[in-house]
Amino acid sequence: MKNFYASVSVRAANDFSDRQHLYKAVTPGGDFAGNGRQALGVLLSNARSGQPVQVGIFGELPFAAGGVCSFGYALTVAASGYFVGMSPANHEVGVTLGADGVDGTHVASGAIGAAFLVFGPRPYAAPASGGAFA
Repeated sequence: MKNFYASVSVRAANDFSDRQHLYKAVTPGGDFAGNGRQALGVLLSNARSGQPVQVGIFGELPFAAGGVCSFGYALTVAASGYFVGMSPANHEVGVTLGADGVDGTHVASGAIGAAFLVFGPRPYAAPASGGAFA
């Protein structure tokens, strides 16, 4: 995958040496994220507990699908760091760009897809006053 992204390094709190953990969402503390608000970014490298790992925080990045993710769908993070389609009550972290389905319209559950991901707070999502948009 040829893409543009920004990444940071964090110390792994879990053993991420198995490739099955790649492309899942992780927290700033180096653990699996359980939701979009906890997530710092997507795991891009393998390491044992206590070692540094590379975490993608912004850009075109691979992701591990925890359910079927259709092309263009908004994504959030579910249990164990997997990415899933977002519902209104969740914290959006990105949108599906790449699809591996037979017809090219979705990323299958358990597969690796491509997405444009942005982690962290969204200061533009609500007015500074905390009230409704005009």
